[in-house]
Amino acid sequence: MLPCYYQLLALIFVSIEMVTLEHSPVTASKEVLGGMLVFRGTRVPVQTLLDYLNDGYTPDDFMEFFPSVKKEEVEAFLRLIESNVDSLAAIRS
Repeated sequence: MLPCYYQLLALIFVSIEMVTLEHSPVTASKEVLGGMLVFRGTRVPVQTLLDYLNDGYTPDDFMEFFPSVKKEEVEAFLRLIESNVDSLAAIRS
């Protein structure tokens, strides 16, 4: 699980980095949940996935609760979060 501090920073980097990519698994638009970062083509906030993971659920559990989110999107998002957390940890060290 990611510490909340790293989650927040990673989400900031993900927001900037991923929303601008055409093939991004996440997007943000003022028309969808007021600009909250969501999985592309859904109204499911990425923060919900992070909350589920922090509560001990697995990505598969999350996808069972939110079937509109594709497995590939979850995996791509988690890879990006992990790479940003690793980068942030290296900077803090």
